[in-house]
Amino acid sequence: MAFLELNADDIKALRELHAELERAPDTLTQQFYAHLRRFPDLDRLIQAHDVERLHRSQAAHFSSLTAGTYDRAYAESRQRVGSAHQRIGLAPEWFLGAYRKYLAALLPALWETYSAQPARFQRALEALLKALFLDVGLTLDAYFEADKKAIVAERERSDQVVKIFRATSLAVGSEFLSSLAKELADVLGVEYAMVSTLDDAEFSQASTLTVVHCGQSEPNFQYDLEGSPCASVLRKGVCVYPSGVQALFPMDAALRQMQLECYAGIPLHTRTGMPIGVLAVFGNRPLADPARAARMLEIFSLRAETELEHMRIEADAADSMAQFRSAFAQAGVGMLHVSTDGTVLRANARAARLLGADPTDLAGRNIEVYLPLSGLAQMLAQLRQSDEPLALEPVAPNCRKADCLLQISVSLVRHAGNCHYFQLVLDDISARRRLEEARRLHRRALDNSPSGVLIIDAGRPQRPVVYVNQALQSMSGYSEAELLACDAGLLYSLAEDQDRVEEFRLAISERREARAELHQIRKDGSFYWTDTLLSPVPDETGLVTHFVVIQTDITQTKQAQEQLAFSATHDALTGLPNRTLLADRLHQAALHAHRHGGLMALLFIDIDQFKVINDGYGHEAGDCLLVEIAQRISSALRAEDTVARYGGDEFVVVLGDLTDTSRVKCICSALLQVISQPFVLSGQEVNPTASIGVAILPLDTADPTALYRYADMALYRAKDLGRANFQFFSSELNARLQERMALEAALRCALRSDGIRVEYQPIVDLCTGRAVGVEALARWTDRHLGVVTPDRFIRVAEECGLISDLGRRILQLACRDLSHWLAAGRTAMQISVNVSVRQFREADLIEQVSAALELAQLPPELLCLEITESVMLQDTQANETTLRRLKELGVSLAMDDFGTGYSSLSYLKRLPFDKVKIDRSFVRDLAVDPGDAALVRSIISMAHDLGIAVVAEGVETVEQCRFLKRHGCDLIQGYLFSKPLPADAIETLDAEGRCLTCPLESEAAP
Repeated sequence: MAFLELNADDIKALRELHAELERAPDTLTQQFYAHLRRFPDLDRLIQAHDVERLHRSQAAHFSSLTAGTYDRAYAESRQRVGSAHQRIGLAPEWFLGAYRKYLAALLPALWETYSAQPARFQRALEALLKALFLDVGLTLDAYFEADKKAIVAERERSDQVVKIFRATSLAVGSEFLSSLAKELADVLGVEYAMVSTLDDAEFSQASTLTVVHCGQSEPNFQYDLEGSPCASVLRKGVCVYPSGVQALFPMDAALRQMQLECYAGIPLHTRTGMPIGVLAVFGNRPLADPARAARMLEIFSLRAETELEHMRIEADAADSMAQFRSAFAQAGVGMLHVSTDGTVLRANARAARLLGADPTDLAGRNIEVYLPLSGLAQMLAQLRQSDEPLALEPVAPNCRKADCLLQISVSLVRHAGNCHYFQLVLDDISARRRLEEARRLHRRALDNSPSGVLIIDAGRPQRPVVYVNQALQSMSGYSEAELLACDAGLLYSLAEDQDRVEEFRLAISERREARAELHQIRKDGSFYWTDTLLSPVPDETGLVTHFVVIQTDITQTKQAQEQLAFSATHDALTGLPNRTLLADRLHQAALHAHRHGGLMALLFIDIDQFKVINDGYGHEAGDCLLVEIAQRISSALRAEDTVARYGGDEFVVVLGDLTDTSRVKCICSALLQVISQPFVLSGQEVNPTASIGVAILPLDTADPTALYRYADMALYRAKDLGRANFQFFSSELNARLQERMALEAALRCALRSDGIRVEYQPIVDLCTGRAVGVEALARWTDRHLGVVTPDRFIRVAEECGLISDLGRRILQLACRDLSHWLAAGRTAMQISVNVSVRQFREADLIEQVSAALELAQLPPELLCLEITESVMLQDTQANETTLRRLKELGVSLAMDDFGTGYSSLSYLKRLPFDKVKIDRSFVRDLAVDPGDAALVRSIISMAHDLGIAVVAEGVETVEQCRFLKRHGCDLIQGYLFSKPLPADAIETLDAEGRCLTCPLESEAAP
């Protein structure tokens, strides 16, 4: 210790430090072992021993380092530690590193103890370093001495090993182990030797690989290790029990049965140090040289371990080969081994099926026979550069149909560093490709679906949105990123109607389907309607993993439905309630009147002469007038009153909550005033007027529906009184209504029973004075009603829709009578028949005329159809088509009531009329009214310029006749020549040859 200058002051300082360390918790040992166990080799050495014992021993070692006693006993203990370390394989560098770790861990504790006394810290550190160097020196001396002894022992062992192994060099495996055991027993002079292996990792059982007794092999057996000397060997290492082994291990019954006295054994380890068995000798006599037995066991154990390792490797190789062959044969993919020149070495059954070949035919054939592979040399060069398998493009095998697609992976198998062969792995990806294509198709279908698609993950607590398609993005106005950042709550937040949303919440929680129409909000705040279907998506086990939400934009459908609903209860033109809604409002107003004892009024409003305005200015202008009048009526009423368009130019007003009729009169006056305000149509100012009929509930009737009929009667009374006024219903009007109803019923009966007859008014040629034609006029005499004038029944026929039937009947009768006249040899004269507006619009008009002519067998030029001027003012293109078809039939056409409408004279130029008939209203006063005279002259002149004949109606005086003749009128008709006559009277008139005499003033007698 002199060379270290370890003096008494150092020892004192170390003892003071020792006292401080003893009072502190022992953390140095734990830190020390934690550091050692970071290194795998040291960790295995530590695990092979009793760790707790090692901890206690190391703690005592560290404690003695600062105890201050450094005598011979201290030096010998340090040398023993060094020898032990050398024996277990702890190299000197690990030992030095351990001391460095100890010092590094001790310094913080040392500084903490003496931080306030730097001088003491320095003195204690110097003393500690001296003690450490002393300790290290003593331990290294032990390493050096152990190495010398090891060299001598190694030489002795080498000589012995050479001698013994020379005798066993030709044997391998079990035979070698048996020879080794015989030699070991012979060398040590014992009866028994054995080599055994462990059956489990818990060291509870072992099985012998060879057992030798007196030079002869015995059967192998299995034995329990617990309580046996072999268990002690596995725990402690080499164990030699020269005698009394039965007493030492009383639980081992085999020792007693074999009457053994001595035992020596050594554990056998793998190259990594793991115990795998025991090499042991035992005999019936005490062991002569225990030390020699230990050395021989060490020598023989090395060779035994080598052979056991070799046997284990061979067994593992055989097992691996068996596993490989099994895996190769049973692999779910096709596997082939192909030489570098392309020859198939081996193939499994799966590969044969994929290639469409027999497994026995594949070996020895070139791979290109079965697969379109080329460039094996290039593949070989590429694989030499990398250990990664080479994935080829999917191909179809040569011997299979094209729908089989193989994914091929090629790897290079090397042996001893040389390229041995190719390994090809074939995977049939046909179904996968079809599945992928189906998935791509499904994805494209979802992406391009016109309906919005939203997929929710049902397996995660937040139920996030995992997919949205473009349609949903466009529909909602949100981007894909915004929608994917949401969860199932998105379905709720976009909907305005939370009551319907609750159904979807329940459906998601109950894992079921739900469907509803949702009123939703776009990102920009606008609203839209969707038909939303939520469906659960289960996996193959039935567990719902997702929800798919399909939303179809039904905004337009909803708007159409709302429009339809509105249209069902409102007039399309004016937007006013229609008859359906009117009936409901009337019912509610009647209930209110009954409940509160008040009055309720129904006003029937009809626009006067609207037909003239509509025909004169066209339907579009008429519609504009109706819309304006609807607005005017609405503006004159209270908000709680109802105004409805009843049809055509008719409006109905329901006035409720009335106490007397005075308010009704005020409202009627106000309505007449607002309606009559000027209105501009086609650049011209018109002053529409209206007639109003009023019925009061309950004064006139307690039945709300009867109010229509009563108000309608009052309306007709207002019209009869000159229009532009209002009339209340009265009992007198009711009587008139009953009369009209009776007239309608009688007219229907007359049409069915041939009660309608025809009279004819002659049409006279002014040049000859003779009748050249007749106009057929309807007449009716009822047995109860007597003679009914045409103005009465024709009006009823128009109102109740019988006018077409009446016109068809007159056409048939007129053609029949003319046929009779011709058959009787009378003069062929043209017969004129009036065609009403409704009859002219009928699609089968041409067929009606043709059928009447054919039935009477008349030439078509003897029939003239008179069509009122007002017909021409509507749908002129269709009218022109109908007129030309009639002309093609061969009949003559006359424009009736010419001059009364608002038509342009250009119609005459474009339409195929043969005649115009000047209305009687212009003829009546032409002798005294210069305006009428001028108009008639103009009509005659214009018609003649167009090559159209002119007929004047209502000629009753000689003055009228002379005026018309003087100005070139072609034909006249009127009482001047004859009133309308029955058919037989026309025959008489023709037979008499009656002639009209109408000389001009210059021709008259003086």
